[in-house]
Amino acid sequence: MAEAIEGALACAVVEVDGARLLAHYRRGAAEPTSESALTAAGRELFGGAGRLAVGPLHEVQLTASDHHLFGKLLGDRRRALLLVTDRTISVGLGWAQLRAQLGALERPAK
Repeated sequence: MAEAIEGALACAVVEVDGARLLAHYRRGAAEPTSESALTAAGRELFGGAGRLAVGPLHEVQLTASDHHLFGKLLGDRRRALLLVTDRTISVGLGWAQLRAQLGALERPAK
């Protein structure tokens, strides 16, 4: 998954209600890319707690001092895709890289 994404530090698929990590790739050892950090981010952003006054979140972008986090709730509303990049990656490229992974995750199982 993330090994093919330019600038990706980590990519994960998280079960948002059960807070379970379903798939994970990490390049490097930065804390924001750890399994526990990405699982917590998926749960908090897209699970039961991930609700604002306007309703549940479907997409999110967070920018920290050294990283960008891009997240999207998948069509089944049970899983979210999270991508962490370093700040050298533009926001537009980060979203393009995240969306490029959606096809494989949204395809119905055979």
